[in-house]
Amino acid sequence: MNDKPRMESAAHCSTDTLCQAMNVSFSDYSVPMHLSPQAFELMMMQRGLHKDISRVAVVDDQVAAIWLVSVRGKASYLISSGTVPQFRRRGLARQLAADCLSGLRHRGVTSFQTEVLTDNRRAHDLYVSLGMRFARTLDCYEVPVPEEAVGDHEVTGVAWTQICRDVLPLHDFEPSWQNATASLNCVPDRVKCRAVFDEAGIVGYAAILSDSGTLAQLAVRKDKRRKGIGRALVSAWPDRTALRVINADRASNTFRSFMKSLRARQTHGQYELKMKL
Repeated sequence: MNDKPRMESAAHCSTDTLCQAMNVSFSDYSVPMHLSPQAFELMMMQRGLHKDISRVAVVDDQVAAIWLVSVRGKASYLISSGTVPQFRRRGLARQLAADCLSGLRHRGVTSFQTEVLTDNRRAHDLYVSLGMRFARTLDCYEVPVPEEAVGDHEVTGVAWTQICRDVLPLHDFEPSWQNATASLNCVPDRVKCRAVFDEAGIVGYAAILSDSGTLAQLAVRKDKRRKGIGRALVSAWPDRTALRVINADRASNTFRSFMKSLRARQTHGQYELKMKL
């Protein structure tokens, strides 16, 4: 048996192979991963997987570790990294990191970022040893089915492509990579939007990823806040099921207060880490 690992491009790997490797790698984490191949493919499409740049460690013809990466312009993002439990403590993650970062620099990419669970000390320490630094803390929530909104707010169903160019001025904080406008633009048919308008334009909106029930973006214009518009937007979710929020900037007191008003339960937190290449 040849135990020497090979660092290879992920270009030759099928969706099923990468999905299985990620699920197994995350199987014993505090937030386990159990994605179907279809859900994995959608996740990678949304976050912008670049297979040619992504790297895998292969041991005895088995994918033992992954570094799945997205590149947009001069910026890059680690979508997911992990090592299959039986292959840990062999330095595979560090070898993949060095290989991948070298390739990004060669392509002229100038920044690299990711998120790591706040309780995943081992991964955090690896990223810091590579030169990554803390950028901000991100919170996640489970939002129960909201009560019916009070107030006379006309909530309209709109296509994401109708409003995506107009929503940036409403934001209190920059969405994380997977919630960014560029990510939602990759899967516009999977984004369900509700919006409120007035004579000046868009007042507020909610963009929900329908497959996972994830509230990816929500914002209300500053002059129209505390009038129940945010609750009206969330209440207009047609499935009337619980939602989840992934990676909201903890520094936004406005958003944290809104989550509290919805009786949302905070689930776990992540650190956003960044580095220059």
